[in-house]
Amino acid sequence: MVRNKIQILELLPGAEMDGMVHDQWIVTKIDGARVLIFDQDAVCSNNSEGETVWVKVSVMPIKVQEHPCDVVGFLDKRSFVGTINEMSETCDGFNYLINVNGFQVDLSWSTQFRTGLCLKVTGRIDLVDIENETNTGWRTVI
Repeated sequence: MVRNKIQILELLPGAEMDGMVHDQWIVTKIDGARVLIFDQDAVCSNNSEGETVWVKVSVMPIKVQEHPCDVVGFLDKRSFVGTINEMSETCDGFNYLINVNGFQVDLSWSTQFRTGLCLKVTGRIDLVDIENETNTGWRTVI
């Protein structure tokens, strides 16, 4: 997995129960588009807003389809078009490294596509990890 440099603009709480945040959304801008990254384990602390960090991300895809390469980038909060940089076969499908204007996203999908094709992917971008961060677990809502 490749790391991407992002600036954390805002943290939006996801599931809250009994005064604890169990997951959250990291808001960033990539190539001028507002992008949400799902932080399932609430790795980012409250004081990380404004920080620049190196992250690994993957996508939980809902829909993947070939797409012309004339428009590459983030289309909205849930869709992007990118170029397949790398492909490897797994026991249950294929892993791809998708380049979205320099932002690298890992994708696992059952259909084989060739390197160099552009794909339109609709789904949720998930945080895999942040360089030099340790998951400290859920945190109290302030």
